Amino acid sequence: MKITALHNVLPAAIKNKLNVLLLGAHGVGKSDVIADIVNSVGYKLLIQHPIVSNPIDYKGLPVSGEIDGKLTAEFIPYGDLQEMIETKEPLVVFFDDLGQAPIS
Repeated sequence: MKITALHNVLPAAIKNKLNVLLLGAHGVGKSDVIADIVNSVGYKLLIQHPIVSNPIDYKGLPVSGEIDGKLTAEFIPYGDLQEMIETKEPLVVFFDDLGQAPIS
């Protein structure tokens, strides 16, 4: 499928909450097309760059303490994860250059 054909396919995929994987050469405009399409359907766009992100960032901030006398450990979401959890508007999360990210 050519990148221009994404304008016909992705709006329906986004509205139906389908995950989509785009494969293509560097610099063909995948990120720009995603931004245009997400904007056209009126959703908010959050772009993640796993190639430069610390893999532990996705879990949140580790904390421990006592609740009702029991020792517990949790992760407190912050940053992009907090935005993903707490957003009140439709949100598309786009993992850009995922194939170049470290395996971790």
